[in-house]
Amino acid sequence: MTDTAEHGSRLVAAFESAWDAIRSRHPDVPEVLVVAGRALDNKDHHWGHFAHHPAGVWSIGRSGDAVRPELYVSGEAVSEGGRAVMRVLLHEAAHGLAWVRGLKDTSNECRYHNRTFVALAAELGLLSPSFPDLVIGFSDSTVPDTTAAEYADVIAALDDPTLAYADHHRTRRVIAAERNRKVQARQNLEVRQRDKRIKLEEEEFAKEMRRLDRLISSLDVEWESAEEEGPQTRAGKRVTAMCSCTPVRRLQLTPRSLTDGPILCGLCMKPFRAFGPLPAPRTPGRQPTHTRL
Repeated sequence: MTDTAEHGSRLVAAFESAWDAIRSRHPDVPEVLVVAGRALDNKDHHWGHFAHHPAGVWSIGRSGDAVRPELYVSGEAVSEGGRAVMRVLLHEAAHGLAWVRGLKDTSNECRYHNRTFVALAAELGLLSPSFPDLVIGFSDSTVPDTTAAEYADVIAALDDPTLAYADHHRTRRVIAAERNRKVQARQNLEVRQRDKRIKLEEEEFAKEMRRLDRLISSLDVEWESAEEEGPQTRAGKRVTAMCSCTPVRRLQLTPRSLTDGPILCGLCMKPFRAFGPLPAPRTPGRQPTHTRL
């Protein structure tokens, strides 16, 4: 047998021996098929489970006549010591008792542990919390000193430093890093979507302004000046003037307004300049005279 196979076999054998110790004191606890794994593989970071549903039951032999519920124990529990492993095993043994006796000890997809579980856990020597958690109920039970003393030899065997284990703290760091990576990826996606939306809005705005400029340029409307200066005047048609802001600001002004003096933008403090050449000056025609009879 290779060292790798030996370490895995010894770990499962330690769990099986501890389960047999529990069954010797509580015969109603069912036989199980023990498997070991990583808590990281479970989305809820389970340290153990007792699976008696069809997807968790193992068949013994090709005939499939004998079946065993699955008892899963994580390597992270081993890293916390033998007492932590015993806590997991007694917790799952309480679920095993509920299954054998036909009792409903959980709800909400097996997350919430009710007072039936509290009674079964107490029968096995666990101490349940005084108040339930909103999500998991009375799940977070502990191993009191009296129970630890009763299983002292079993806990000592589970504390064997040569047993394989998975670092619980490292697993939590990996889970936290993965969660942070997903959060950062979601935030980056939101930023990209926002930037894309802003760019599209800016493009639509620029497109609309170009359309308006073409519309204004196509209008052949002349505005009469309030007064005339000199022998020549410019056409009264308004022109588009722009400043140096980003995005640019536009005004519709008469040529005379631009030639009389600079019109400053209150944001960039730069003058508005005509978009394109100003209309050429023209000499106004002589106004007809009217003779009163």
